[in-house]
Amino acid sequence: REGDTDNMTIVAHAGGFPGANVIRTLDFRVGQKGTGGAVTQSGIARLCNDYVLEYTDSPFRKTATTIGVRSLVIVPMGPKGRATGCLYLIHREPNRFTPRDRKRLEAAADLAQLAIGNAKLAEKNLGGDPTPVSRAIHTRCGL
Repeated sequence: REGDTDNMTIVAHAGGFPGANVIRTLDFRVGQKGTGGAVTQSGIARLCNDYVLEYTDSPFRKTATTIGVRSLVIVPMGPKGRATGCLYLIHREPNRFTPRDRKRLEAAADLAQLAIGNAKLAEKNLGGDPTPVSRAIHTRCGL
């Protein structure tokens, strides 16, 4: 989420970290037709077995078809109405994810949300200077 607005940007990565390649960016608004906006607004995760067949009225259907999105899991990062973003898990084949995968991604989103909150708190306590926080994260993660 961009500040206190309803604007969000999806940044898709491929490959292992560090050094993952950004393969696509896509802007959307919370509540906009489409799965990401709906998940962010509702705070409820979604598992989709075949995006192209299940979301025929999505404004992102053409983009999804172009880049080959078929199966996906989307989970919110944060509570209903106050989500700061979403985590996506995408596959080019239909029927690739299970409810267990959704639960795992929800757990990852919770951990990511805690890490982001802790980083923001640390930056605030350091006078708004993100450099020490960024340095600590990079050191801790071996980046």
